[in-house]
Amino acid sequence: MSNWKGAIQNEWDILWKKKTTKFFVGFTVLVPISLGWLLDKVNLSFGLLPISSSGIPLFTLAILISAYLPLLIFMLVSDGLTFQPQVLKAFFLRPIHRYKLYCARIIAIAGLIAIHLGLALFTSLLSGWMFQEWLGWEAVREAFLAYGLSFLPLLLWITIASFVAQWFRSQTGAMISLILIFTCSYIFLYINPAASAFSPAHYNDWHTLVSAGASATESILYGTSYLFSTGFLFFLIGLVMFERRNI
Repeated sequence: MSNWKGAIQNEWDILWKKKTTKFFVGFTVLVPISLGWLLDKVNLSFGLLPISSSGIPLFTLAILISAYLPLLIFMLVSDGLTFQPQVLKAFFLRPIHRYKLYCARIIAIAGLIAIHLGLALFTSLLSGWMFQEWLGWEAVREAFLAYGLSFLPLLLWITIASFVAQWFRSQTGAMISLILIFTCSYIFLYINPAASAFSPAHYNDWHTLVSAGASATESILYGTSYLFSTGFLFFLIGLVMFERRNI
């Protein structure tokens, strides 16, 4: 257990001590605040209310999940799991099993993404209250459910990225490839709508199902099973590849 704790703590420290990590955390906090301020100015200037206070959390989530957080995931994974022999030698010299190192890195990245979602949720609720009005407990409940559901597709992208990044020797190559995969998964939704449920991008905005209530229960259960099974598959493949890597 101490090895697990030490490995996770070490990976977390590596991520958190980077200046870019704190920059992106600050940016995540500013997005909903800026959105609330902008909507307030639009309303005062033109008498329009394009998004209600209850819509600010969901609109913020749509912005984050559609591109920002996936790109952040790709950057974090590419930085730590690309095939860089000098980095990996130091990585593998630690007195701990490789599978623990691999799991610890994924857990650290997932934890950081969870912090981004949590901060975005809190500041978007606060922004809606400050610039417009109190959302009401029903809207707060829906926001919590939506952000919770959105964490699952991000976990899937973490496992996919952790597998893909290991095929590359440079961060740039891994980033470009992951961005292309992400873009193609969106394009697939339009090319073959009937099979869109098999594309990871199909679940990036499935937080919208929260507002559908009980009628969306079946879709949520199917999506959850798909995300867990696909994520577990890519996790295992990536772990096997990581275990067998030679340097």
